[in-house]
Amino acid sequence: MELPRPTCTNGHETPSGAQFCPVCAAPLLSTTSGRSSEAYRRGLLERSRQAQRARRQRRRGRLLVVTFAAALAAVLTLTFRGGGGKPSPRSSATTKSGVTTATTIAPRPTSSSGTAPTGPRNFTVRSMNCGQLNCTVGVRDGPGRSHKQVGYVDTGRVVQIDCSTHGEPVQDKNTGQQSDVWYRYTGSNKYSSALYLDGPPVPSC
Repeated sequence: MELPRPTCTNGHETPSGAQFCPVCAAPLLSTTSGRSSEAYRRGLLERSRQAQRARRQRRRGRLLVVTFAAALAAVLTLTFRGGGGKPSPRSSATTKSGVTTATTIAPRPTSSSGTAPTGPRNFTVRSMNCGQLNCTVGVRDGPGRSHKQVGYVDTGRVVQIDCSTHGEPVQDKNTGQQSDVWYRYTGSNKYSSALYLDGPPVPSC
């Protein structure tokens, strides 16, 4: 006599030895009389519900991980894309220990193909290191303080400048202004920082 195949709580026949129905994942009903009681059936149903809850929790956990990873990727993408922006070249303010210092960058020199006229231009020497009339501005043999100082010019003097170039940045210790632009004196290879010379636009050297 062939023994009846076990069935799940939903009536599906299942292979022998299985613990849950391969069709609906419901618990199986035992064919033995000792395990066909209502208490045993309730126990199987409870284990089935627990297994289903565990599967749902795992799915939710995986979904949370995927969502977090996608959000993190979006934030990193926006950060790297936005990090390429440059601050305004005109001015900025930096506050440290309650003291605000302004940083001003002199305008970049105009290229020879622009609208700046060629030839010597008159510039007025000004000093930002002191307020006295006898202040002087250093003249160097290259566009930077690392170059040798070969002379100086007095504040208020009018000098001839023929071009500008970028070199070593200079920051005035009293005002906090800084610039890497250097002006070249006409007919020479001598320079002074653009921080201390006022004049019209000139072409690049």
